[in-house]
Amino acid sequence: MWLHSAAAVLAILLGIFLHIGGWQWCIILICIAMVLALEIINTAIEHLADSLHPGWDPQIGLVKDLAAAAVLVAAVISLIIGCWIFGPALIAML
Repeated sequence: MWLHSAAAVLAILLGIFLHIGGWQWCIILICIAMVLALEIINTAIEHLADSLHPGWDPQIGLVKDLAAAAVLVAAVISLIIGCWIFGPALIAML
């Protein structure tokens, strides 16, 4: 979770530094919210699964893997969107 929080702070600071537009802010904030919300849900699922069945269970392992995969998909899509929004401005600065 700390990595996603750090990425969110970096995206906000980049947005401020690059003076992105209103619609771009909306997209960035939606991406941040989506990743952090899925990370919270993933953590809740893991804690619930561990408390209900402390030992290894293949079905619980699958559920935990799927929840983690949802976070990964959201993070990768958010990274792509971040490159799409910030990329041209960063390239123009070089």
